[in-house]
Order: sequence, then structure tokens, then C-alpha cells
Amino acid sequence: MDGYFMFKQKISCRVLRQSEVHPQLFKGANRKFKKVPWEKIEAERVNKDRTPEEQAKRVARVLKKDRKRSDNIASSGIDYQYEPLRAQQAPKPKKIKFSS
Repeated sequence: MDGYFMFKQKISCRVLRQSEVHPQLFKGANRKFKKVPWEKIEAERVNKDRTPEEQAKRVARVLKKDRKRSDNIASSGIDYQYEPLRAQQAPKPKKIKFSS
């Protein structure tokens, strides 16, 4: 295969001497491949329960992006009206005092 072209690249191959081979070159080669369940891992990461601080940070980031998007639309001279996310957000609950 020495000198062959593959994907517009010239391949250079040669046989290595035993002293040139790294001792850990084929370390773990006889193990069976274990598939990593990336879909499950990502689903757990996305669907995890968040603290109120984390949720507030996420909402603030989305509101900031929405505000920036509406400013970009307005600065482009496009007359486009839509209900911003601030209006769709649920109002903060008022504190409830429990009397004992």
C-alpha cells in the first residue's frame, strides 16, 4: 500500500522493527467493544431536576436571547410584532404566610 493515494493523500507504509513498536500499542485490544448509551446519558442530563437557582439562570438566559432577537429584528427595520417571552412567563408567586 506504500505510495497509494487515498482521499487525495499519499499513503506511506513500512514494517516497524520490534524496538520501534510502543509496548502499549495494542493494550486492551482483546476486549469486546462496549457501546456507550449516549442517548440515555443525554436524556438524563437534559431531564434532570434543577435547583431554583439553575432554573432562574436558564430563564434569564432565554429572556436575554429573546430580547436580543427582538432588538435585531427592530434594528433591521422589520415591523414584526410577537408576544415576547417575558409576557408568557408565569408571574412570581406571592409569599404565603401560614399562621400556626
